[in-house]
Amino acid sequence: MTHKLWGTRFARKTNKLTEKFTSSISFDQRLAKYDILGSIAHAKMLGKQKIIPLKDSREIVKGLNTLLKEVASGKFKFDVCAEDIHSNIQESLVRKIGKPAHKLHTARSRNDQVALDIRIYLKSEVDNLVEYISQLQKSILKLASKLTGNYAGLYASTGCPACALESPPLKLYRGPREGQRKNPRCQKED
Repeated sequence: MTHKLWGTRFARKTNKLTEKFTSSISFDQRLAKYDILGSIAHAKMLGKQKIIPLKDSREIVKGLNTLLKEVASGKFKFDVCAEDIHSNIQESLVRKIGKPAHKLHTARSRNDQVALDIRIYLKSEVDNLVEYISQLQKSILKLASKLTGNYAGLYASTGCPACALESPPLKLYRGPREGQRKNPRCQKED
């Protein structure tokens, strides 16, 4: 059963439409891996600093590693009724290891957890984007080397040919098409 962090304030269950409207799991499930990784680091710190018993720290880390494997394999079941990804992970950990799971949030606020998760997620996404851009650049260079001697027409929003710098191996067309007048703002002449 899902327990809302704010659930003790209300006597009745939350309306299903409200649950669906306020659920963020469809968006923040992409943070699951990062929430678990941050929690593993936190649990290790708690044990190392003797804030919680080392036995509990190890049990929490073992349970989180199991959840991490489930997330990676696509077997993790996200609970749409859970408030967010953090509640999803916490409740799954409680089901796996019991009481020690409640010690995971010792010395850590929800804001700390969210900030860390988002920071790790964004760092990973930036790394992915850098790789995608690198692949795109290689593809463009490969295509350009095959098209040596071809022309690429570049036109500005005004419809006239744009003044473009020549960039080997492509030769860029800079003159007007037949019947088209030259733009007086173009500084380069044919």
